Amino acid sequence: METTSLWKCLFLLLCSQTCALGCRWIANGYNIVSRDALSLINKMGGEIVVDTGDVRFPQPLYNRARKMSMEHKIAFVNENFRHLLHLYAGNLDSVTWDRSLLNEFTEVLHRQAREMRSCAGTKQAPKKQHKKLQAYFKKLEKSILKKTKYSADAWEIVRHHVIRHLQELNRLANLMRKEMQKL
Repeated sequence: METTSLWKCLFLLLCSQTCALGCRWIANGYNIVSRDALSLINKMGGEIVVDTGDVRFPQPLYNRARKMSMEHKIAFVNENFRHLLHLYAGNLDSVTWDRSLLNEFTEVLHRQAREMRSCAGTKQAPKKQHKKLQAYFKKLEKSILKKTKYSADAWEIVRHHVIRHLQELNRLANLMRKEMQKL
């Protein structure tokens, strides 16, 4: 009986240390893969469109995310990758991008999403952030992509948004890495 209790305590201690330290992926691999994603998305398309459509980038969500607990930051990053993957699962027939770079980019997104999912587990971003992020991505899809029947110009606007997301996610990951080093 005592051995079982000892194992339970050891397990709980290890789990709490893992949560406190964040995620090894963020500390060790995220930066390299993130740099690859940004490089690919910049190379695969044409000129970046300045017009962001009727959808404003959710900068306030990222500003709030910087103040969240480590668990919530990880969950927020995880949710972003889930939404980004969903966007690229849409109708890409009209894009004029280099297809091999597009395929490579989506593979990198899948890897980032998979690694973040393993870090986040079942944890979600706070409900308010979760709903606002979800509403933003739905609006991006409906107001820009569906409204223009997934036109090449609409995809360029989306690409502009995605670049901003990847940059902000990179900044957030750098902040998390610094916080992990302090522990």
